[in-house]
Amino acid sequence: MVKVCETEMKVFVWFILMTLSKRSYLLEPNLTNLIYEEENTGLYKIRSYTIHETDLRTTLLCPKSYFISKISFHFSVKKGNSSATYTPVHIFSMKTFEKNMKLGTNATDGLNKEGRCDTLEQCIGYQACLFRFSNEFCKNDPVPNYRKTLQLSITCEQDQPEGFETWNRNVQIRNDYEQVPDVIDHMVQKRYNVMYLQYKTKLEEGLRNYEDTYIKSVETKEEEVFDVKCTDIAQSRFMGNCGAIQSTTEDLAGLSMWTTLGRTLTAECRKEQLQIYCAYLLNRQGQCLPPFLIREQPSSSDVKISKDLLNERSMPHNGDRPVLTNFKKVYADPYMELIPARLGFFILTHKAQESLMQLLGQIMRPQHFYVIHVDQTQDALRESIALSIKDKYPDWNNIRIIPKYRSFAATWGSYEIMRAQLECIEELLRMGIWDFAVNLSGLDLAIRSVDDLSFTLAPFRGRTFMRLNRPIDYTKDRPVVNVWHKCDGHVYNITWREPRQEKIYSASNWGIYAREFTDYLVSQQKEEKMTKFHFFLQTSFIPDETFIPSILQQSKFNSTYAHGTMHHMNHFGGNNINNLCRHSDDVDYCGKGPETFKPEHIPDIQAHSHWYFFARKFSGDSNDATRLSVISDLNRDTYTKAMLDILTDDLIQYMTNAMIAKLHLEHKDFSLVKVNSVRVLPRPIGGNPCCEVPHQRGLQSVHEYAYWLEAEVAVGDDLRTARGLLEPYMAHRCYPLGHIRAIHLTTRQNKLSKGKPSPDKREYPIPYDPAGGDIIWLTLYLNVAETSQVCHDHFKRTFE
Repeated sequence: MVKVCETEMKVFVWFILMTLSKRSYLLEPNLTNLIYEEENTGLYKIRSYTIHETDLRTTLLCPKSYFISKISFHFSVKKGNSSATYTPVHIFSMKTFEKNMKLGTNATDGLNKEGRCDTLEQCIGYQACLFRFSNEFCKNDPVPNYRKTLQLSITCEQDQPEGFETWNRNVQIRNDYEQVPDVIDHMVQKRYNVMYLQYKTKLEEGLRNYEDTYIKSVETKEEEVFDVKCTDIAQSRFMGNCGAIQSTTEDLAGLSMWTTLGRTLTAECRKEQLQIYCAYLLNRQGQCLPPFLIREQPSSSDVKISKDLLNERSMPHNGDRPVLTNFKKVYADPYMELIPARLGFFILTHKAQESLMQLLGQIMRPQHFYVIHVDQTQDALRESIALSIKDKYPDWNNIRIIPKYRSFAATWGSYEIMRAQLECIEELLRMGIWDFAVNLSGLDLAIRSVDDLSFTLAPFRGRTFMRLNRPIDYTKDRPVVNVWHKCDGHVYNITWREPRQEKIYSASNWGIYAREFTDYLVSQQKEEKMTKFHFFLQTSFIPDETFIPSILQQSKFNSTYAHGTMHHMNHFGGNNINNLCRHSDDVDYCGKGPETFKPEHIPDIQAHSHWYFFARKFSGDSNDATRLSVISDLNRDTYTKAMLDILTDDLIQYMTNAMIAKLHLEHKDFSLVKVNSVRVLPRPIGGNPCCEVPHQRGLQSVHEYAYWLEAEVAVGDDLRTARGLLEPYMAHRCYPLGHIRAIHLTTRQNKLSKGKPSPDKREYPIPYDPAGGDIIWLTLYLNVAETSQVCHDHFKRTFE
């Protein structure tokens, strides 16, 4: 008899708001101090800046015909509730720069002194200077243990006013340093250049070696940054629905994007940036294509965006496909759900070869297919992985590595990640017949058997699984309004754009995709509206999270979408060890990503293995304790053994008898010899469509499971293998009418709860609750919105 404690009877009401992950939006620089075109009056102009350590980029700018001749700065620090305190003022000027040159010193002298940031001296003499302010930039911590605010002013001096002090001083410098005329020429010339001080952060690697930071100086001519216009490239052929530039005031490419052009490393990158800027100036909805993305150039620019137009920067070349006769036969088989699905895995990696080989060791099967994309910049890694695969899998012809000429430098936030995935999918489609494509990274691990994944997906051929978010709101999700493009290893914020009729959806990058949809995804033979949509998606914010879901939802495959993922992600972190933005080297934005699993996460990983098959991310160290523990659990099939310890022999016998009874109805003369295998599987698409909305909202109490049984049966003297899929009744119900849409009943207590007992809100793949509980918890899901007609029809059929 169950004792019901009224004071512990709980009703849980869930109010669910679907929102995107919040990211701090990168605002444009303060334009007050970034005026280039200004009346040329006076020998000097002074501009002041307040620069924060949290700023993603900093720009010092003098007006046209001026250069930075002096920098003075100090740090302000607020300690607790006290008012701000200040470090000593430091000054760099042309005179100190000349003195350092004469003495053979440089801007790195004087490190580790309070309030110093000697790297700033490298800005002296230039028309403008761009950098990312940080301890690494200063090559020391100017004010240890405090968040830095830099109060800085620059003195801008006219370039060559004859008869004035600066010009006379240049003459004197030439007289003093005749032995180094090239250096003096550069000192005079650099006032017509823009300086970019670049460095690679080590903070995301957990290192604070500030003094070892390498500062790379990149100079660009002033006219290549400020004096560029779209009319200058009018002879280049843009294609599609391209308008015209209405006036000279509209064509201000250089003045609009100079903070981007000034940070590029190559002329080719600046050319691409300018073409994208101009393409969106000609059509704010992305229907005008820049020349560098076009496969061929017809005689007229007034050409529709049509088939086979985009070149390899955007889309893969479509190769031959295998004959799909047998593939189609499986779909027609009445027992399709009992035929294990064949999988095509594509894996992106850029480091940690041994970790990749551990992942392959978990998932390699002769019936599946595997494609590995190694970052284009990692030649040695690609070669080493190829040798390891040849050594470990010498006779396997179902695994390939994308060659370098078809590879991409897939940095965070770039379209190259999506482009690398498209290339892998294209290769999988050429290799053989499979039902689903599964994307992984080299730092993922399997937490369930890949065989279980094949069994789980068998009934759902043709469906694509991902965890979709709501359509993006252009009025709120500001990064989506901007145009993004990667070149020189960095994703730049180029310009802005207008919304289109087609919507932008976002989803986790990790999904499982039906073969038919992937073939459509990599093809340029799409309907016209989807072809026109491509460039808009390619230049979107974080394309690997928006490209696939946006095409899926607005193509003929939208009905194949299934909400869910097979990947368990560790919680996301947005900051490095100094609590500053991550991925600042990769993109003009604050990036986020999953944290690395640690030993304390192992129970959570094990708990999620009821529903998920992969987890990320793990340390790249192949001897990491957490990694080895997860690998060991899978090698020993710990999950299945734990489930079989809970599923009693009587229950297994009952399920087997039910399967045999079904066989008798169809074949009459089967008899059971022995049970070979029992597997516990999640049901990613439930049998009750009324549970769809609670499932999409993340309500774990409406999860469904099934049992995959294989047994040896006898037909006279002939032994055969019988297979069955059984779905137990779960401890939840879903309804189409009223405000109560789902209920879950359990006596299970949350083992992690402290103090007052609380219910375990998850549904388990066990058709009973443990005995001995003295509390019954009832969880209700309330929703006042209308349910789907499919839900109503299902409910009606059930009770007719």
